[in-house]
Amino acid sequence: MKKKPLSFLLLLLILSLFSYLILNNSTFSLIYAVSFNQVYLILVYFLTIFLFVEIFFRTKISPKIKSILYYVFFLPIAIFPLLKCYFKIPYLFCNNCPRKCVWGNMRSIIIPSFFLINLDKRQWCFNYCPFGCLQDAQKKIVKKNVKLPKYFSFVRYLILLLVLYFLTINANHGNKSVYSVNLIVMIIALIIFLLGFFVHRAFCNYVCPIGTVGDIGLEIEKK
Repeated sequence: MKKKPLSFLLLLLILSLFSYLILNNSTFSLIYAVSFNQVYLILVYFLTIFLFVEIFFRTKISPKIKSILYYVFFLPIAIFPLLKCYFKIPYLFCNNCPRKCVWGNMRSIIIPSFFLINLDKRQWCFNYCPFGCLQDAQKKIVKKNVKLPKYFSFVRYLILLLVLYFLTINANHGNKSVYSVNLIVMIIALIIFLLGFFVHRAFCNYVCPIGTVGDIGLEIEKK
C-alpha cells in the first residue's frame, strides 16, 4: 500500500512550535534541557533500534502513525543546529563544540544508523526522515512539479565532498562562543523550504549528504 503524505498543516504546526521554542531565548533553556532528558533520549534510541527491526520484520503499525512518531521525536534533533548553533556552519563541528546540542550529542550513533537503514532501499529517507516527510507533504499543496536541469544533481556530490572534508579536519570554523542564529543559514534554509513546494524533495535530492550516500548505495545495488 502506497504511503500517503501527512497533512502539511499538521507538520508545519509541529515545525513552527519546535522552532519557536528553540529560537525564543526565554524557552531555549527549557527545550535544551528536555532534549537531554533521559526519557526522551531512551525513546529516540528505541525508535532507532525499531528501524532495524522493521528491516527484517515488517510490522503492521500504520505508516502514517510511524511517520508522525519519527517526525515528532527526530525533528528537534534535525533542526536544533539549523536554528541555533555555536558555529557559523551548522552540523559539522560538533566534536569541537563546548556545549553540544542534542544533534552533537547523538550524531555519532544516529547518523551511522541512518546509513545502515538506508541500505534497505533508502528506508530512512523515504519513510522516516522528518525533512523528507515534510517535503512529501509540501508537494500535495502545489501540484505543478518543476524539474531542475540534470547538472544540478552534481551540487549534492560537491556538498558531500565538502562535508567529508570538514569532518576530517580538526577545525572550528566560525566559532561564535554562544548559541545564536545565523541569518545566512536561515535564509538558505527558507529558500530550500520554499523550493520544496515546486521541486520534489529539493533538499533530499540536491543537498542532503545522507540522501546522496543513499542514492550512491542504490546505484551500486542495481549493478
